[in-house]
Amino acid sequence: MTGSVEVAFPGMIGSLSLHYLLIMLQLIFLLQSLIVAHDKFKITLGDADKELQAIVGLENQVHEMSQKFGMTGRIENPYTTLNANVS
Repeated sequence: MTGSVEVAFPGMIGSLSLHYLLIMLQLIFLLQSLIVAHDKFKITLGDADKELQAIVGLENQVHEMSQKFGMTGRIENPYTTLNANVS
């Protein structure tokens, strides 16, 4: 075979060309980078939950103040359609 290097792996029948070996290595590196990125993301979840709770608390305060001062109707944030209804 011209231009092909064969690499044998224990426990596998036959051998794989260098091309397939490189593809496998690229996939392994990609998976490792995805796992690292996921672990970094999981670390931020606690802080994100604290921020969410703070935002929900602020919306609840606005609702309480609007009731206290007799404001009727719906109080809307003109900058977002999000609200404190978290499921």
